[in-house]
Amino acid sequence: MVFVGGPRQVGKTQLGKMIIRDPAAHLNFDIAEHRNAILKGELPATKAWFFDEIHKYRAWRNELKALYDAAGRRKRILVTGSARLDLYRFGGDSLQGRYFYFRLHPLSLAEVGGKTSGDLASLLELSGFPEPFLGGSATEARRWSLAYRERLVRDEVTSLESISDLAKLELLAISLPSRVGSPLSVNALREDLHVSHATVARWLDVLERLYAIFRVPPSAHRGCARSRRSRSTTTSTGQWSTILPHGSRTSWHPICSNGPTIKWTRRAMRSSCDTTVISTGGRSTSSSSTAGALLGS
Repeated sequence: MVFVGGPRQVGKTQLGKMIIRDPAAHLNFDIAEHRNAILKGELPATKAWFFDEIHKYRAWRNELKALYDAAGRRKRILVTGSARLDLYRFGGDSLQGRYFYFRLHPLSLAEVGGKTSGDLASLLELSGFPEPFLGGSATEARRWSLAYRERLVRDEVTSLESISDLAKLELLAISLPSRVGSPLSVNALREDLHVSHATVARWLDVLERLYAIFRVPPSAHRGCARSRRSRSTTTSTGQWSTILPHGSRTSWHPICSNGPTIKWTRRAMRSSCDTTVISTGGRSTSSSSTAGALLGS
């Protein structure tokens, strides 16, 4: 089995339809007809099954485990879902050894065929989400971004955590883009929002699980000044148009890719932060917080 997770509206369903082209194999748990077929076990006799949003079914892990154990390698199974798929796949009956998990990110400069600085500027202005990017309108992209943030806070967050003060959580989400590329102080956020330190820390964890932010830990390389309590953050949802100042958009774009570990460093006698990319083999390369770091990554 293959699981594909990632931010909402990033194109997971469309990708699944491109991989499994037989419409009869598509089973969306949000559609009543498909939901009844899943609950009754009346699945189509196709070579593959594509389950979308099945994690909304309480016993979905047991269901997939039974299907995989019965069909084995004779049946291809693709499962897509939002952040809850990534979180819930670890609970209940174990699926260990039965699936591969992949995370789908917003579009990158290479994926849209960008080669010039103008292509980069367009991507950063419209965001990497397919709907606003393909729309081509900066005004509509800003409207989409505002609606996306509201849905994220009102729908996705409440499905994971019981949070009473959603207004302050939304204020936190609004304030984070202005802090991209600089050390993140939980204590400063606590003072701004007038809530406890533990509450802000928990809210940041929730936003990170929903792919709303990435937190980049500091590097401990020699010759680098380091704060053990500070962590740098950036938007991971591809909504780079919300990041101010504009220079930070290009500075932190690289961390939206899969693969190596990325940390930040602040060298002595310098006020800016550098990014350090650490590959799986332990080899590291550093780049300064400039647009050139993005184009060369």
